Amino acid sequence: MAKSRRTSRKKASPSRDNAPQMMGANNHKMMAMLSYLSMLVVIPLVWGGKNKSVKFHSRQGFVLLVAEFLTVVVAAVIPVLGTIVAALAWLVWLVLSVWGLVNVALNKEKPLPLVGKYAKILG
Repeated sequence: MAKSRRTSRKKASPSRDNAPQMMGANNHKMMAMLSYLSMLVVIPLVWGGKNKSVKFHSRQGFVLLVAEFLTVVVAAVIPVLGTIVAALAWLVWLVLSVWGLVNVALNKEKPLPLVGKYAKILG
């Protein structure tokens, strides 16, 4: 009876070897993007880890959330004028959120106007 030799060869797969690193980068980018989606900023604030980019964007997103909350308060307290001011403010918050999302997509950590200086205070 002849003994058969089994040779186990592991196929080298570059995509498999880099998968954990790439998943980490994509995960951080996704967390940073959640920062600019209103209440979803809570997710990167709690589970964002120690990634510098996620922290930067989540602080800015948190300041945007506070600004949105204050906008709602102003609209509730001042019936007519508050509604007009709130509508304009919501437009500004929307533009800043999109601007932040674009910064995340381009891997930039640029402070947003009106928001960046308050986010620095948090960090």
